[in-house]
Amino acid sequence: MAAYATWRVLALPPAAGYASAPSSYKLKELMVRPFAALTVPVRTSVVTAWPWLGTVLVCGLLVLFLRAAWSWRGHRQEIWTASALALSVLVSVAPVYSLFDVSPALQGARYLYLPAAAWSVLIASLLMPTRSRLNVLLAVLLLIASTAGLRVNLRAWNAAARMREDLLAQVVRAQQLGCTAVWVRNVPDSIDGAYVFRNGLQEAVAPVIVAQSAPPSCWLTWP
Repeated sequence: MAAYATWRVLALPPAAGYASAPSSYKLKELMVRPFAALTVPVRTSVVTAWPWLGTVLVCGLLVLFLRAAWSWRGHRQEIWTASALALSVLVSVAPVYSLFDVSPALQGARYLYLPAAAWSVLIASLLMPTRSRLNVLLAVLLLIASTAGLRVNLRAWNAAARMREDLLAQVVRAQQLGCTAVWVRNVPDSIDGAYVFRNGLQEAVAPVIVAQSAPPSCWLTWP
């Protein structure tokens, strides 16, 4: 990893401002935000709709920590392992400290892909501090809850995919009616954090021109 990082910096120097000194607020965000987003990995709109959800997730994590701490008392190896995994979350985020930002709609959650690996192992170790059927049951319940959370997060992406297909279908119909170029106005950017056409519209259907003036028959106004 160190060799790759060295090669990456030498081959393509970071953009200006990347290595700027972090403010105290930024440091606080780097210490707290990764754990907060990984503990409650759903959009703020979901937590607003179900206020109890955030409380249940945070309290559940606290119970797991206390339960594991009680089981590990006197076992330094397990404690050091859990501490190293928690530290790995911060270390994984550190290289993007000047870019790191996870919005309420989970835009920017891509910065948590690598930290999520260490977080998953940490949660597994908290779930299985000892060998017992109760731990297996807890793991199954967590798996079910995670699957439900994934499906909730996918709703916005499914809606964004449907909007993308609808817009592209309208562009194709306009081309079939004789428009050699189609002008699109009010291009949809995102739905609840799920990107639609922030980039890529011109590549998706060509020739497509995003402009402010065009023959009326070739205008597409969305929605």
